[in-house]
Amino acid sequence: MEDYYKILGVPENASEEEIKKKFRELAKKHHPDFGGNPEKFKKILEAYRVLSDKKLRQEYDQKRKMKDYGFDIGNIGFNFDDLFRTSNLEDLIGDIFEDFFGTETRHHYEAKDIILDLEITLEELFKGTTKNISYKRKVICHKCDGRGSETKNFLRCNICGGLGRVKSRSSFFTGFIFETNKICQNCKGQGKIPEKICSLCQGRGYSTKNETVTINLPPKTNPREIIKIVNLGDQDPYSRKSGDLLVRIFVKPHPRFNIRGNDIISEIELTLLDLILGKKIIFDYLDEKIEIYIPPDFNEQFIKIPNKGINKGDLILKIKLKPIKKLTKRAKELLEELKKEIDNSH
Repeated sequence: MEDYYKILGVPENASEEEIKKKFRELAKKHHPDFGGNPEKFKKILEAYRVLSDKKLRQEYDQKRKMKDYGFDIGNIGFNFDDLFRTSNLEDLIGDIFEDFFGTETRHHYEAKDIILDLEITLEELFKGTTKNISYKRKVICHKCDGRGSETKNFLRCNICGGLGRVKSRSSFFTGFIFETNKICQNCKGQGKIPEKICSLCQGRGYSTKNETVTINLPPKTNPREIIKIVNLGDQDPYSRKSGDLLVRIFVKPHPRFNIRGNDIISEIELTLLDLILGKKIIFDYLDEKIEIYIPPDFNEQFIKIPNKGINKGDLILKIKLKPIKKLTKRAKELLEELKKEIDNSH
């Protein structure tokens, strides 16, 4: 008895979508027209035929259980020729073979969004800025009004006779020919061709246009925000619709500050005595002077200043100990005295 789950490489509880996806991968890999083994391809088709049909799969699973219990149930396999005499191949596997049989839908364009990246400095993020962005987009050809024909007239396609599709024969393996409809490449499935191809767009229905847009960023713009400008993406000559322009904000690396979520992270350098005795310091923060008071006996690893980040985030300053490079004899004596005082206090 064939193990169809093993043939397709899926678990016994695989969903219909998982089975279909795995079958598509194996069918492409082992299709005889692309150098695959015909017998292996037969087994793959047989396995998919059973596991993709709820009734057949249920019957197959029941017989597998009976075999596990020691019953001799023979082989549940299909006769391949009988299978395709009773089932139309195109109905059986539908869109599974679109990729290599050409059974794609009628050709069409889509109005697509355009994604651009805008890089700014951290200073510009906090203060706000105005930037001009230049880019290219597809617009409906003004010469042919998006029709692809300079005269705006069309002729019936002489290849498909106006049907938009032609018959294609594909041999799975020796002795078996499958015939299917394939999109006509001459008219791209439209059934008609331009009387005179547009000299500006070469029949595509669209041309390329240079655009410039102005982006106004208010102070403390969320750097994860995507700015959408409606109808400034690519245009579709068939639906006459336009995609959108999507602008992603990226902040350039800063030598002193990092962004983590809505918080701004930096360092502040202090000596050990600053932490013991306390100190008032002025911290330079993006053209702003922030007064910070370090209380005596401060033993935290960082200082948090609320609402100085992005969107009510905080400014977080990590404490970095400043090394003492050289001590005078008197300084060493004072430190020794301080050490004794601290030891005695404990």
